[in-house]
Amino acid sequence: MRPTTRITPRRSGACLPLARPTAAQALLVSLVESSNDAIFSRDLKGLVISWNQAAERIFGYRADEILGRSNALLVPADRKDELVQLMRQIRRGERIEQFETIRLHKDGRPLYVSLSVSPLRGPRGQVIGSSTIARDTTAERELEAEVLEAAERERRRLGRDLHDGLGQQLGGMELLARSLARSLGIQAISEAKTARLLVRQIQATSSQVRALARGLTPILDESKGLMFALEELASTTSNLTKIRCQFICEEPVLFHNLTAAVNLLRIAQEAVGNATRHGRPRRIEIRLSSVDNSVRLEVCNDGRPLKIGASRTNGMGQRIMAYRARTLGGTVALESARPRGVRVLCLVPFPLPEN
Repeated sequence: MRPTTRITPRRSGACLPLARPTAAQALLVSLVESSNDAIFSRDLKGLVISWNQAAERIFGYRADEILGRSNALLVPADRKDELVQLMRQIRRGERIEQFETIRLHKDGRPLYVSLSVSPLRGPRGQVIGSSTIARDTTAERELEAEVLEAAERERRRLGRDLHDGLGQQLGGMELLARSLARSLGIQAISEAKTARLLVRQIQATSSQVRALARGLTPILDESKGLMFALEELASTTSNLTKIRCQFICEEPVLFHNLTAAVNLLRIAQEAVGNATRHGRPRRIEIRLSSVDNSVRLEVCNDGRPLKIGASRTNGMGQRIMAYRARTLGGTVALESARPRGVRVLCLVPFPLPEN
């Protein structure tokens, strides 16, 4: 195994091997080199000072190509500020755990990675650099995207089936029931009242089917589409569950990115669905606003409190919400609401590019 842990003086560009390791150090180096995750370290100037074989495989740079160079090579241009913030946290001695972001392969391809970054300390305990463990999650993200796309296609199919199939059948049943009620009424038969009640029940069912179909296949192809869809979600939830659900948007939030609007709507639907299934709330609020160059989507309910440890994205629904937010460069947090209940908070950068 060739050594890849070296220090490169910036002046001469020569590579100097570290001092002869002890048995414990040799074991540590072996563990680092055998890891499937990229493990590398850098000094406070951001210069790479160690680089394991998994880092070579994941990022495409050989050790002799990147040692002594800035790790900014791995960071997309639109995420340079993120790197600055990470280094600030490291200088304060903070650890960063499972930070989801994007880095670059040597050939320019974007890679989805999960980073854990720890401060490196000198003999007197001072921070002298950082150590990073990077797990390549690109394949997982691509699989998640495929699963979500398949789910979205199935949603659209179900929406069309409800509208064109069951909706049309209910419409036909309503016409027949109206005709029956009219005929019985003309003949002054007592069952005419029952027939009229049947008409009203069919009408109510038809309304619910139309609302469900709109939720599965929302029309979001205009700038106000997300606001209309969230208002429809609140209204449908109130009608179907008898829980008071309200949409609040004090200032218009206009979207020209259809993909982003659909993802935010699905996040809201998942949050509302979780509340109605598990929280037993009396009230749900859906809030949409634009604050500090971000879109803020908030779903609060006054139901059961958040269970200990549930703030992490353990459930499938929570993971899907987190993934949808990440595709927009944003985040989702699950928090306890006051005085009781649960709050789902999603923040994404705004304005987003057009489709």
